[in-house]
Amino acid sequence: MVEAQKREKDAQAGFEQRLAEEKSRLEKQVRKAAKEEVSAEMAELQKQLQEKDKQVAEVQKQRAEVQKLQTQLAARERAIESEISRKVEKVSRKNRRRNRRKD
Repeated sequence: MVEAQKREKDAQAGFEQRLAEEKSRLEKQVRKAAKEEVSAEMAELQKQLQEKDKQVAEVQKQRAEVQKLQTQLAARERAIESEISRKVEKVSRKNRRRNRRKD
């Protein structure tokens, strides 16, 4: 009977050893799969972030271009208004001279 108990105890110990090894193997497998999944997700997020950064840079570039064009347009507008004012003043002076001659 002692021999049977020893075999049973050895079998139980062997089973527990195999169970612990299998548990350890499965845990490593799960960790590896989780790490690969997280790595893939991080790579995708990094890719999305780079794309967003490109879009932000493009928008900033376009805004700068719009601002430059608005500044140029405002300068042209002021130049045209100034030219119109000079021409109106010139015509007014001519008209005043004519009116003086008529008097």
